[in-house]
Amino acid sequence: MTQSESDSRKEDLSTLARGAGISLGGKGVGRVEQAAVQVAMARLLGPASYGLFGLGWTVLGIGALVAPLGLDWGVIRFGSGRARQPGELGSILLQALLATLGSALAFGLLVYLLAPLAAQALFHKPEMLGVLRWIALALVPLVVLRVVAAATRISQRMQYSMGAEDLLQPAAQLVLFLALFAIGWRLAGAMAAVVISFVAAMLLSLFFLARLFGNALRASFGSRSFLPALLRFSLPTSVAALFAQLLVWIDRLFMGFFRPAEEVGVYQAASQVSFILPVIILYAFTAILSPMIADLFRQGERDRLGELYRVSTKWGLYISLPVFLLIVLAPGQVMSAVFGPQFAAGQAALVLLEVGQLVNVGTGSVAPLLVMTGHQNRWVLLSGSFLGLAVAANWLLVPRFGMMGAALSTSLALSGLGISGIVLLKRTLGITPYDRRYLKGIVAAAAGALALFLLKGAAWGPEWLPVLLHGLLVAGTFGGVLLLLGLDAEDRLFLQLLRNQLRRPRPSLSAQKEVAPDGSSPRGPTSD
Repeated sequence: MTQSESDSRKEDLSTLARGAGISLGGKGVGRVEQAAVQVAMARLLGPASYGLFGLGWTVLGIGALVAPLGLDWGVIRFGSGRARQPGELGSILLQALLATLGSALAFGLLVYLLAPLAAQALFHKPEMLGVLRWIALALVPLVVLRVVAAATRISQRMQYSMGAEDLLQPAAQLVLFLALFAIGWRLAGAMAAVVISFVAAMLLSLFFLARLFGNALRASFGSRSFLPALLRFSLPTSVAALFAQLLVWIDRLFMGFFRPAEEVGVYQAASQVSFILPVIILYAFTAILSPMIADLFRQGERDRLGELYRVSTKWGLYISLPVFLLIVLAPGQVMSAVFGPQFAAGQAALVLLEVGQLVNVGTGSVAPLLVMTGHQNRWVLLSGSFLGLAVAANWLLVPRFGMMGAALSTSLALSGLGISGIVLLKRTLGITPYDRRYLKGIVAAAAGALALFLLKGAAWGPEWLPVLLHGLLVAGTFGGVLLLLGLDAEDRLFLQLLRNQLRRPRPSLSAQKEVAPDGSSPRGPTSD
């Protein structure tokens, strides 16, 4: 390896560590906040009302995937590498935001008008009407937030999107829900909290965008139109993202159609637990990898892409495995400790869902690698095929087996999509995330599982205390064995850079505004 290649590799890992450190921290705190929201709603509303909220939350998530038209991916793909072209960068941002706003308003109106029909014909629950109309109101700020937050990540500085999406929004939602519940607004208070919190997060994200790219936005007037090219890329990408996300949400819709609200609430709780860590990890790495992939692919650096993919996937698995072992070996304790004893009935479904999520994390950032390298149409076909499999499996299994049928359908489809994505990556880009270095993680995971299996029957104090102690036991055993076996060179470098990032004093917001003449970050992507 030449000195230039070594420096490039270190620079890539430094950017990955910096972005992943901020994303892991922000996403971790955000997921704790979001988990607190879900727990508060489940305990205060009860399974039936929480089930209705869960169905509405799923509809909102689907709308947030469709209504942006894939422009949250498009601004990153087209904006990366244009740091020295302020007029073009500003045009891309402005045109994407205007198109997003128009689309969000149209979809919000559509959901509002179709709410009566959906409540009766789709969910067979008249009380869903009010929930869906609140969802229609929340859709507009949520969709704008997604695209604006994605635009701030062009700078490869994650704190801006983290602050709006992952810190402010769930914290505001929790505070508002508790305040409104205290004055008697039960389910309506939960929905109003959703709307107001997304409005607040959207406004903060727009403020950050103006600070990062204000000069570029002002220079955009008179520049050529990028919207047709943006839409040609983003529309199939939007379809692919919708298919992939529906694959893990379609089970809740089938549960809502075939099963009573109480069972839907229990399944919603199990699904939330299974998503806690995979969402944090995948988002943390994907958020910083997406602009890096677009930039490196533009430069033709496939070897560097492959190395980033391997390092991020391996560390995603390392972080996930202790939590996976805890949930799989003590699912009832986890469900009771988090949501309460009335939700422990979802423990078997939780185990099945968690297996699928481990495979999901273990395949790494397949979607951004395919999308940002121009293979979005193939990803559409692949994700659509497995969505069809998930729909068929849920249709057959949910009426007969309830939660277990839904969990099995989702786990099989999610695992199949991830594995097929790795095969497609190998064929199109010639890269794969796996090598012999993963054996150390397997040995460490086996040691952690053995330690938990020997002591999991012990119980002390309140329900949450054994879960916490068991989690610490598994994590400590896993990490200790991994260190004894010896970390690889890139792992030591990655951890050193990550530690340096976490220890670095945070500059004030005014100091963070170090922008180039075009309004972008000086640490942003290089010009093409």
